[in-house]
Amino acid sequence: MGESDCDQRKPAAEKRIAALEEKYGTTLDLLDEEGLPADADYEMHEDYIMWHHWAEVAEKTKTQPTDQGPKRAGDTQPNA
Repeated sequence: MGESDCDQRKPAAEKRIAALEEKYGTTLDLLDEEGLPADADYEMHEDYIMWHHWAEVAEKTKTQPTDQGPKRAGDTQPNA
């Protein structure tokens, strides 16, 4: 994933996460700890799956630039 791709996906992921937090009045971490409510409908199950997806996208885009490793030719050469 290129840097500009990360730049575009991170705000989109954060926006979707915020919308789900507002919709359900909770956080994904809390839902993971407590589980879905017994009366959770199909839509909430689907949202829960997508919530995890967007949380993963947000996490990957947050760490992506530092996880790409060295980019300069000299950085990849073994020490002499």
